[in-house]
Amino acid sequence: MSHPVDFQQQPQYGGHPGTPPKTGNGFGVAALVLGIIAIVIAFIPFIGIGSFLLGALAVILGIVGLRKKGLPKGTSIAGLILGALSLIIAGIMAAITATFVAAVDESLQSMAESSIVAEATTTAAPVATPISEASESTSSAEDPTSEAADPEIPTEHQSALAQAQTYSDLMFLSKAGLWDQLTSEYGGQFTEEAADYAVENVEADWQQNALEQGRSYQETMSMSPAAVYDQLVSEYGGKFTAEEAQYAVDNL
Repeated sequence: MSHPVDFQQQPQYGGHPGTPPKTGNGFGVAALVLGIIAIVIAFIPFIGIGSFLLGALAVILGIVGLRKKGLPKGTSIAGLILGALSLIIAGIMAAITATFVAAVDESLQSMAESSIVAEATTTAAPVATPISEASESTSSAEDPTSEAADPEIPTEHQSALAQAQTYSDLMFLSKAGLWDQLTSEYGGQFTEEAADYAVENVEADWQQNALEQGRSYQETMSMSPAAVYDQLVSEYGGKFTAEEAQYAVDNL
């Protein structure tokens, strides 16, 4: 006797395996973050040298992220592009900084040569005339008193003041930025005492320097007034006071 065939569908246990969730591209994210930091640092004079290292790391991590299969490529591509751009910008800023430093050195050398010539001319200018021995003894007795009343300024202080004047006239630095440049191992390498004397005696209009530097930011980087203000007062930027930066923004 034949048994009836059961056409009822048997219950199925379990389902089809789902698509595994996509994981983030850690290399791409790291490349993107490093690329952004490198772009920002590249615009800062002297400190921008560090963007060469960060930009190179961003490029390397971006390439590694692109070679990883099954991972999103967007962050890797963005990090690679930003890293490459930071290297280009850092190179341009390094060239501009080198040009400024070369111009400052030439100006300082010419000023030093001019001062030497002026001193030699001043020394040779007076012509000895016959005078009485009494007058000579009187003038020689007065010389020590005048020298004691007007002590000579140290040579390093004079050099720091001359270099500070050049930096202020050419680079429109703030008072704090000028002091840092004079004492920096990559700048003047003067002592703190010489730098203090220079920034206190330099002929500079700090508000006007802030305005000139703000115009440079606006023209070369197309910054908004708020961004110009932040850059002027930043400890990694102009280091101007809030009043000086506000004056610059108000007069752009």
